[in-house]
Formats: sequence, structure tokens, C-alpha cells
Amino acid sequence: MAIGFGTAFLVVSGHFAGFTFIRPFLEEVTRLDISTVSLALLVFGLGGFLGNFAGGVIAERNPAWAVALFSLLIASAAFALSLFGTVAGVAFVATALWGVAFGGFSVAISIWNPKRERRIRPAFLRRPVAIRFDHLRTLNSIHPPSRSVALLHASLGSSLRNTGFSNPYLDRGRSDPR
Repeated sequence: MAIGFGTAFLVVSGHFAGFTFIRPFLEEVTRLDISTVSLALLVFGLGGFLGNFAGGVIAERNPAWAVALFSLLIASAAFALSLFGTVAGVAFVATALWGVAFGGFSVAISIWNPKRERRIRPAFLRRPVAIRFDHLRTLNSIHPPSRSVALLHASLGSSLRNTGFSNPYLDRGRSDPR
């Protein structure tokens, strides 16, 4: 999980850090007029839309490969902009490629992380965690400042129950402690 979250953090952080400056870059370095910058950003968005579909198709076959591919494409687009950003055609194509790559990355990372987690974690840790309502039956009668403490206690109790541990305080009065 840490590799997946780390990868997502680095790629998404890099994407938004770079995308923050794409309009000024296209205006000042590439010297595109405002209508061409708008067109480049529209193509970026359409590329992201198409990248979602491409990411799903590729990640369905091999999610790890799709994450690596789209990460590399984002880096390649940024690298091409930094080297050849003064050439309008290269800047336009690199911006479109960036859109496709980020659209594909977001889908691929969403598919890869759960599949990776299923292979690594033991079955008893993969159960869904939910707060049981019978643990919260007295929550409305509790004074508001301590309500959050009671909610935390109930949710931790439910979480521990799903991992195989038991909480005698929360199991009181139950005939089948699961």
C-alpha cells in the first residue's frame, strides 16, 4: 500500500505543480496567443477524457505496467516541454500527451492499489470496516463534547472486531461474539 500511495502522491503532486504553470508557460515561453492556449488546454482536457478509457483498458491487463507507463508519459511530456517548449507544435503535442497520460494514470492507480492490496494483505485484514449501529445506540444521549470520543471508541471497536480481536465492553449482551 505504501508504494501505491507514494507513487500516487509523487505523480499527482508533480502533475499539479507543473499544471499550475502551464498557461503562463505557453504564453511566455512558447509565445502562444490566448485563443491557442485555450485550445491547448481544451485538447489537454479531451486527452484526459480519452486517457481515462485507455488507462482502463491497459490497467485491466496489467495495472502495475499501466501506472509505470502513464507516470513515464507525464514525465516525458514535462521533459519535452522543458527542452523544446519554445516550439509551438511540440508544446501543443506535449500538453495533449500530458492530458492523456494523467487521465490514464488516475484510472490505472485506482485499479492497481486495490489489486496490489488484495495480494499482500491476509484475508482477515481485507474485510470491510463499518461502524455497527448497536455500538452507537447511546450516542445521542451523550454530552456533545464527549460524543466524538464515543464515536471514536465505537468505530475502533468495530474495526478491531473485523480484524478478529474482541472488545468485552462492546460485546456485552451479545449472544454471538463475532
